Amino acid sequence: MENKTVVIIGGGIIGSAIGFQLSSLGNKVVIVDKGPFQESCSAHSFAWVNASSKSPIGYHSLCRTSVNKWPTFAKQLGTEVGLNLNGTIKWENSEEGADLARQRVETLQSWNYPVQIVDEDFIKAKDPSINIKNMTFGQYIPNEGHVEPKRVIDACQFKIKENGGEIINSCAVTGFQKDAGSQRITGVISSTGTISCDTVVIAAGTGTQQLADLLDIYIPLLESPGVVAWTDPQPKTLHGIIMSPAINDGTYPGNDEQSEVHIRQRVDGSYQMVNERGGIGNHHEQNDDSQEKAENLLLHLTEYFPQLKTATAIAEPVGYRPMPEDKFPVLGYDESWGNVYISVMHSGVTLAALVGEYVATEINYDVQIPELEEYRPARFKK
Repeated sequence: MENKTVVIIGGGIIGSAIGFQLSSLGNKVVIVDKGPFQESCSAHSFAWVNASSKSPIGYHSLCRTSVNKWPTFAKQLGTEVGLNLNGTIKWENSEEGADLARQRVETLQSWNYPVQIVDEDFIKAKDPSINIKNMTFGQYIPNEGHVEPKRVIDACQFKIKENGGEIINSCAVTGFQKDAGSQRITGVISSTGTISCDTVVIAAGTGTQQLADLLDIYIPLLESPGVVAWTDPQPKTLHGIIMSPAINDGTYPGNDEQSEVHIRQRVDGSYQMVNERGGIGNHHEQNDDSQEKAENLLLHLTEYFPQLKTATAIAEPVGYRPMPEDKFPVLGYDESWGNVYISVMHSGVTLAALVGEYVATEINYDVQIPELEEYRPARFKK
């Protein structure tokens, strides 16, 4: 079929993955991004590639398919993207936490997901550096892990340019050139001029709602702030994702029985840290991005990881996650504007490997993939 010119608004991990796949199919791709990366949704992600936290089973299955696709996707990109699928280790330190975790594990096992109940010896054998305290329940999920969004984005965009596409950074979209007769968009109006197109993909993260409003498309998003922190590069000691219960005896203020501390180590040796709230679908809103908070989180984690005592905490400004109102992905063409495709979701890192391929397939071949039917934009009504 005839190749298209596709303008993708948003150069995060989802927009870049879609662009890479479309350009690989022979389409001319132009990514428009207001930038910089440090202010993007992708920059603030903990980048956990997983399906264990996803419910109900349909959404879990979509994420699971994407988790399984990540090795192939990373290989297609042909460079180091920080993909580490050495598993997720998680444990509890209370009976209540153990009961809830056991129920979740049983549910995942009933879905044939490869989660294992493990003891302290198993965890220490996997990651000898962990100082486990008062463990009441442990689990290990061998197929999960993490990736580095910036590396993935850079690799996708390199391929897009290699395939004849274009990346326009520091460029704000201000409107759309419309053909009212055909109800199609013929151009994207930006701060650098109007870019002609056959198809528009709005993959602008938290900016999706504002852009959709320009076309009277209703995409309701929730405000969902989150805070991560970093360390300077350290010797390599962690092998996967580690999720431990927070110490909630008052030593580290703001933590209760549902709080957790998560950590992962990147290719350069730096650690990424986050203080989260446990529970399926519980996206704990956080606003404290102070250096004091980052240092307190690092001190908290030294209780479990003594090797961090020599590390330096680095605060990251609060980021805002793109969270659709019902907390599920929004994927598909708008019913009114026939060539405007919406792509926004919270689990962008997990889903990038699959969504990039699925969206490119739908746009390139003018087909509808059944697995995406329940995530269409039309489910939202004003």
